[in-house]
This record gives sequence, C-alpha cells and structure tokens, in this order.
Amino acid sequence: MMDHEGIRSILLRSIRKLIEKDLFLVTNKVKEECINHRLGVYLEKALLSSYKEGPDYNVDLEYNKNYTNPKEIITDKGELRIRPDILIHKRNSFENLLAVEAKKLYPSRYDREKLEHLLKPPYNYEVTALVSYLPEREYMKVTIRTKDKTDELKISKFEHDKDEPWGRNL
Repeated sequence: MMDHEGIRSILLRSIRKLIEKDLFLVTNKVKEECINHRLGVYLEKALLSSYKEGPDYNVDLEYNKNYTNPKEIITDKGELRIRPDILIHKRNSFENLLAVEAKKLYPSRYDREKLEHLLKPPYNYEVTALVSYLPEREYMKVTIRTKDKTDELKISKFEHDKDEPWGRNL
C-alpha cells in the first residue's frame, strides 16, 4: 500500500493540474460536481503514472457503498449514509487510500465529521482531504489529515513558488 507522503503527493499534484488546466471552471463558479470530476481525472492520471500498484485502485466520485452495504457513519444523530465526493480505494475491499470532500466554498461541520470517521474503522482511509475551491480567492485551501497529523495549506491559483511547490502552511 502507498505511504501517506505518496498519497499526499498525488493529491497536491492533481490540485496543481486542476489549477493549470481547469481554473476556468473554478473562477466561473460551475457546479461543484463538474470541478470534482476534473480533480478525479487528475487523481487517476497521477495514480497511474506514479505507482506500479496504481492500476489496482479505483478513483470514484460519490461512491456510497461498503461492499454491498451502504457506506454509513455513526454520529450523535445516529447512523448516517454518506457519499464522499472523491475516493481512491479498491472496491469491495478495505484498501482505502484517500477520501476527499471538495467544496466550492468552505466545508461544513458534517463534511469534517464524515472525513474524521473515514480515518477510523471500519474504513481506515490512509489520508483524508478537505478542498475548498474558493472562486473569489487567489488560492485554494486544502486540509490534509492522517490519523497522526493535520496540515492546512493555501495553494495559489496564480503563482508557483519553486521552494514551496504544493502551497504554504497556514
């Protein structure tokens, strides 16, 4: 299985590619699902080009199953069915690499809670990410979490600093 840094690298390269190729979608405020689709395409390309086991993994949008059962989490409101925006995983297995919630503006408390649960059993995703596209800003905000660490980054939509290729910490 890929390590956290490898997964993080795939995510951040894919966000940079989204900015490079499809910034028009973000700045013109198209539907979030359209932008998420393009990010999913770049995640799949980065996965396939970076890792020999890449072809064994699937990049899915709005995937709502855990094997044949609904994907669910337990919250203070009871059991909730979920559909993470983008997943990198092996379908019908517990080999789960990355879960992404990507929003045009800022994620909700529910989005954060959903990703927190996906880091834990039974799902055990290696990495989760909150991506805020922020059409009115000059940057995208990205929060990357593992079980042990949280990084918050701002990724410029217009500049690329060679010393900080993925963005800067908040």
